[in-house]
Amino acid sequence: MHQRKAWRKWALGISALAVTALTVGCASPGDDGNGDGAELIIASWGGAFSEATSNSLGEPFGAEEGVEVTIVDASSQHVAQVEAQAGAGNISWDIVDSLGEANSNYLWSEGLLEPLPEDLRTRLEEVSLPGAVTEFGILQSTIATIIACNPDEAEACPTTPAELFDTENFPGPRMMYNDPYYLIMTAMLADGKTPDTLWPLTDADIDRAFEMLEEIAPHVRVWWTSGDQSQQAIQNGEVVMGMIWNGPAGRLAEANPQVTFSWEYATLNTAWTSVVKGAPNRDAAFAYLEWYATHPEAQAEWAVATGYGVASPEASDYLTDQQAVFSVMNPENTGSLALGNGPWWVENREVLTERWQGIVTG
Repeated sequence: MHQRKAWRKWALGISALAVTALTVGCASPGDDGNGDGAELIIASWGGAFSEATSNSLGEPFGAEEGVEVTIVDASSQHVAQVEAQAGAGNISWDIVDSLGEANSNYLWSEGLLEPLPEDLRTRLEEVSLPGAVTEFGILQSTIATIIACNPDEAEACPTTPAELFDTENFPGPRMMYNDPYYLIMTAMLADGKTPDTLWPLTDADIDRAFEMLEEIAPHVRVWWTSGDQSQQAIQNGEVVMGMIWNGPAGRLAEANPQVTFSWEYATLNTAWTSVVKGAPNRDAAFAYLEWYATHPEAQAEWAVATGYGVASPEASDYLTDQQAVFSVMNPENTGSLALGNGPWWVENREVLTERWQGIVTG
């Protein structure tokens, strides 16, 4: 119980910080001028993540509300797909599942997410952690990107971002998340910044981060875009160390107990579930958000399956100590996590993404 209270105290702080980095009555599923409410399309992340969303949230919601829920896999393609659908005037998705604060902020700034109805937002806030509800969605994931290493294959295992970027003393093929937002943060932490001093980033900081990424790129064998891909890269021996989300890390630990993990100066991603602007089943989508918010046991089941944190302050009550080992709801894992800055990414996204593509494509 002490651990659960500690999680709630930590989560309050994380949520309060996260909401400062974000720009800011729900009808029943069948009452709709935007589709008959009998269907709901959720764009998720594939693999175990989509399976967890389907089993713990989508299917029970659909059974209770009489809605046919379909999960589509869109790993790391959410923004591009929403932009493409909007550009074609043919929105086919209703929900974007657990999109990171950087990309959520971007879609919101571009007018591509539905604002929450005020009465719904009030109801969501009443049952969620402070800061877990914004103008455009509800917190579904707090995800840490940590370091994994196979000591049976690596000469030495890094435990900090600085060591991960030190290819001389920690040689071996690496994997990294193919996302410049988090890589810039990790590079800056490797260069001597701390979670408390990470922001703001100067132009000189950005130049230094890209210099470091250019130097390490030849040592990166896998630029992964999904949790399953990172897990498999270690398991099949393609790489011996690198960045991994804490959810796949837990599954990797079960399959390969020898693999070591470090949370020191990991980055923390707050991810938000939102309704796409012009969603064909908008009211069913809003009903889904409310169902998620008011079912802490379902959130806990999803959290156990993924390893990620959720919006309900009650969800941690359902976790065992063993389940908390790789969870961000365990305060023992979160003492040195670094938070992002969504508005900064919105402002700099285009130029930094173009600059990043020049590195990852060689």
